Amino acid sequence: MVGLLKDDMVIVKEQKEGSQLYNKGNYGYPRSGGGVDLDLVEATYLVECKRLEVKGPEGPMTFSELFRHSAGVLDGFDIKYLVYRDLRQRGFVVKMETGNYDMSVFPRGKTMSNSRPEYYVRAVSERNAIEISGFIKEAMQADDKRKRLLYGVVDEESDVTYYMMSMKDPVGKVFPEGGHLKAEGWLIRDRVFVFDQEGAETLRQYGFYG
Repeated sequence: MVGLLKDDMVIVKEQKEGSQLYNKGNYGYPRSGGGVDLDLVEATYLVECKRLEVKGPEGPMTFSELFRHSAGVLDGFDIKYLVYRDLRQRGFVVKMETGNYDMSVFPRGKTMSNSRPEYYVRAVSERNAIEISGFIKEAMQADDKRKRLLYGVVDEESDVTYYMMSMKDPVGKVFPEGGHLKAEGWLIRDRVFVFDQEGAETLRQYGFYG
């Protein structure tokens, strides 16, 4: 099928072909009067899969031409594309997002019409420096919406590793009151040595010290 490149999207005007993309593959968003609008990540993936031909101002575009065009239009396109492609090939329905997250992922075997997203995904390079304050905000927002947050990390070989991100409160039990025995330690340079075996065992049993 044929799509027309317009700014930051690809338009499939033919109603039957657009319906096939949306209803059977969950690609794009329906247009008024028929057809679908595809974002550049979706369109590039469909071109790579040989399911779509994209025509630009100068005629049909190859996969590499569309990829280079998209990379010039969308910041971080290459990393987002690699994560999107990997998730699609794993059998998930994926939709690109414009907010704090890069994409939303539906449960395997489900579609947009019969389910809600299960994951929010951030696509990042392993070379990215990430501010912890931003991560905390993303994790809390995902938790508030009862979604799981995944970081898809792309390495130098373009392989993707996924990390489930969440907030944890490091709580535990208070150590019991120690016995009457106090271990004697000797400061030698930058270490304290406990030579008495009974004192050393008391510290180990109390809190795994030393």
